[in-house]
Amino acid sequence: YSLSVAKTKIVLRAPRWNLAAVAVPKYKLVIFAGGFDGLNPSGAVDIYNTSSKLWLAPVTLPMPRHSLSAAVAGDLV
Repeated sequence: YSLSVAKTKIVLRAPRWNLAAVAVPKYKLVIFAGGFDGLNPSGAVDIYNTSSKLWLAPVTLPMPRHSLSAAVAGDLV
């Protein structure tokens, strides 16, 4: 439930697995979306800025999802 980015430990706001994670180098972001919390699918979206080492304001998916995929093409997620 945690990730080390350049010797900085970051922790998701809600522990979960089977989520989608993607890095967007152009904007220096790492995005974690959906997942499963053990009981239910999650709608959580956590966005970490690797430059500022801060989390962006929490957002949610329109509908909770798990076992997702994510990809980046240029600056599109």
